[in-house]
Amino acid sequence: MAEDANTATNGLAARPPRSVLVEARRTLCSPPQLTTKERRELLRQGRGDAKRRLTYVSEEGELVSPFNEMMIQEANSQIAAVWLKCDGIMFDLRVFLEHERTRRETLYGRLTELYGERDAVLSAIRNATFDGDAGTSDYLVSKRKAKRERDARACFDEEEATLRKSIRGIAVSMAAAAEDYRDAEDIGATHEGIVRQEYLRKLSIYLYGASRYVRVAPEMVNDGSLSNGPRRRHDERFAGYDPDLS
Repeated sequence: MAEDANTATNGLAARPPRSVLVEARRTLCSPPQLTTKERRELLRQGRGDAKRRLTYVSEEGELVSPFNEMMIQEANSQIAAVWLKCDGIMFDLRVFLEHERTRRETLYGRLTELYGERDAVLSAIRNATFDGDAGTSDYLVSKRKAKRERDARACFDEEEATLRKSIRGIAVSMAAAAEDYRDAEDIGATHEGIVRQEYLRKLSIYLYGASRYVRVAPEMVNDGSLSNGPRRRHDERFAGYDPDLS
């Protein structure tokens, strides 16, 4: 029988619950927005830091700002955290997919064996002479053999149906797991994009406040300081793996 998709198979691999992905997707559908109070605080912070020379532009044209460094660290922590969670989900899903693929191949192998066993048994029944056949009409002997064939075939057909039902169940669970795998990766990339946009909004407002005392160039508002490490490590971990080919 096919196991439930979210249940461990033989105590080994289990597909991570969809609730984790559903909650993450729900968060992405309603990303946090800066309130009016937060905007005003960023403006005051930028104006105050620039006035006290905590924020300034170096001779090389680089923005120097401890507050911006703090925002960068906060954004990097959020990006790293979501990729860590998504990578964990995807790793578990990959283990699950590989385990299910092995189970599926084992069942297909058993099907092949079953066909060979069925042919051998049916052939033996057709060619065998059973006790009680001697002295019996050919018609009655053929009727008995036909019944024995039907009974034997029914046993094999029952096992074949059970195997095929299990294979269909595995196919369904693998398709769901592959969808979750792609969804987890999309959530990681989308969440990183949201964090980067939020950082740019905060930086833009902060520098607007600082522009009263510091000459701010438009190109200073960029996310180049944010880390690409989590996404790069993600790509290295899962490069070349296609869940649909499992």
